[in-house]
Amino acid sequence: MTGPTPRPLFFTDWVWPFRAEAFYRAGITPPRCEDLDGFWDRFTFTEPEPPLFYADSNLFAGRVTPAHYALFDGAATTWREVHLFDAHHDSGYPHEDGPATFEQWRTMGQYSCEDWMLIHHAAGSRLTLTYPAWRPQGDAHPPMVPLSVNVDDRTPVASAFDAVFLCRSGAWVPSWCDDQFSQLLQAFPGRTHPFPGARWAHPRPDPLPHARHQAAATAKLIAGLTPATDTPTPGPQPGPDRKATMDASTTNSSSDPGTTYWMTQPTPEQRHAADWAEVAERKRRAMDRLSPPYAAGTTDEEPITISDDAWRAVMEDPDTLQAVQGKFAELQQASEERLKQAAEALTRPASTDPSAHQRPGPSDHAAAHPSAQQPPSPVMPPQHGPRR
Repeated sequence: MTGPTPRPLFFTDWVWPFRAEAFYRAGITPPRCEDLDGFWDRFTFTEPEPPLFYADSNLFAGRVTPAHYALFDGAATTWREVHLFDAHHDSGYPHEDGPATFEQWRTMGQYSCEDWMLIHHAAGSRLTLTYPAWRPQGDAHPPMVPLSVNVDDRTPVASAFDAVFLCRSGAWVPSWCDDQFSQLLQAFPGRTHPFPGARWAHPRPDPLPHARHQAAATAKLIAGLTPATDTPTPGPQPGPDRKATMDASTTNSSSDPGTTYWMTQPTPEQRHAADWAEVAERKRRAMDRLSPPYAAGTTDEEPITISDDAWRAVMEDPDTLQAVQGKFAELQQASEERLKQAAEALTRPASTDPSAHQRPGPSDHAAAHPSAQQPPSPVMPPQHGPRR
């Protein structure tokens, strides 16, 4: 095996501010972790001060041997049993153009957070999996190797454990829950240490204050664009088929100035649709003022969509991955600069100088908009099975 495949910062750090804002905009309080109180009280250990390694991803658990913890004779490379407490079995998932069996996986020479348990199966360890109580059905895809599977009933665990590997799962657990991970780590009744060589940044920045501000500003903008409800003017009522009709006695007298035509009033549904169409158009014009348009092909700021195969190619090429991460950093910096400029503009008193209202020239526009970069869209990245 050549080692684990790393996870980009986008999934563990940068995406959570946008997801937090999406929660607030939907009127949902960002969720927190549950059932952590007294978690370690359910376990027994073979040592008075058992050792614990921690990292952001479970993929590093594929490397762990008893020798890492200086257990037994210090040279043991195989665990008798590996017991995973997780919502995913991490024992191999089928992918397009990927391995479908354990035998095919062994020929690839690389592992990830999706299949690190196969490393221990290959070494001869017995594998046990406990799903959380909120996911009794388990994974949709079966594991590639035999597992002893059960569902957590929150009772004491019968087995005695020699060592522990604790995973934060930053791509699955929000950054606003990092304080709960710290509490869980501090409650462990033994020695704790970050896994050697694994990147570790903790706690991550809390995105909730900024997300609340952004969600409130967006709601205020939308409220300002929503038209007031107009009371329709009463008029002649149409017939049962709701089509325009006219007096039958004047059907052949269309040129008679005394002819009366009955006009159909729009239904409430039609008025509602027309109102929201106007809202969408007004919002589009407002956003055009905020973001200057660009001709196609003249800037690299146009939104792009890429396929799952393209994403996979980016993740597998270190140079491309580094370039993508650099681009994300530029976008984040540009977004923070624009937010800062917007905040300063809101707090600056309006000018009374008539010349201040003159149309800006090209140089003024460049100063007012130093960057047209937009932050990434708060959407879930494409995934193929569980990722940590």
